[in-house]
Amino acid sequence: MDSKYVDDNVDLIYKNAKVHPSMLRVFIGVDMDFTDKPHAKIYVQDKPLDIPGALGGKETSIFIRHYCHTGPSYAPKGKSVLTSFFSSEL
Repeated sequence: MDSKYVDDNVDLIYKNAKVHPSMLRVFIGVDMDFTDKPHAKIYVQDKPLDIPGALGGKETSIFIRHYCHTGPSYAPKGKSVLTSFFSSEL
């Protein structure tokens, strides 16, 4: 595009922006209904989990969220979608 769309603001972002780690996000469909549970929960582990590719290689907690409250477009009645994410070195 030959710098056609680069103005001073865009140039400033390219020069000063900090790179942050990638995120690995996992979605799993399950045959369970979690509508009576909190929509998100953090599980703190006694021992760090060794997750290959995770930033630092060890996770001390797992964040899990479900999408039962969002509506039928996410999961059919009686089913759920669970998601979790990790900072990644990849």
